[in-house]
Amino acid sequence: MRFGAERVELDEQTPLEGLLHGWADPSMRAWDDGAYPIEIALPDAAAVGDRLDVPCIVEIQVSAIAERIAWFRDHDHFAQESERLGDHGMAPQSLIPVGSFAGQRPSTAFFCGEIIRVGYKVNPDAGADYWHLVVRTLGGEFDVVAAPDQIEGHPVAGGLVQMDAWLSARIYGL
Repeated sequence: MRFGAERVELDEQTPLEGLLHGWADPSMRAWDDGAYPIEIALPDAAAVGDRLDVPCIVEIQVSAIAERIAWFRDHDHFAQESERLGDHGMAPQSLIPVGSFAGQRPSTAFFCGEIIRVGYKVNPDAGADYWHLVVRTLGGEFDVVAAPDQIEGHPVAGGLVQMDAWLSARIYGL
């Protein structure tokens, strides 16, 4: 996804890691005019921070590690069964950057999106199965990873998800 990078903040506890602050899907005019402001974990922050001439627009790959996830067959199923915020349902492609609010865990989001691709994978090193979904949400596409016991049934491309997740990014081209 396109990202308007504002700054890289190194983590005091683990100085190689940090947070990438900026805007999802910035306009063509400015890095700070996008869909929403967000901070995303950057595992190689110390290595890329010095090479990134911020503010700037970059391409990133976002991985979302599901903490809670529900999937829906279609838009009608989503409208009827998805979690509501007060009296309102969320849009099928929407995102709340929860980690950007005071007192919340950094790099977390609550979002909804359309499933583009689905795969069921096995990590032979860990001996663990997991779901891998590519999800289009407001601002871009995320690679979603979820444990088998987090998802009821078998999600399909064209379906929708609603989830809480921890986000991590890699910057392309650095």
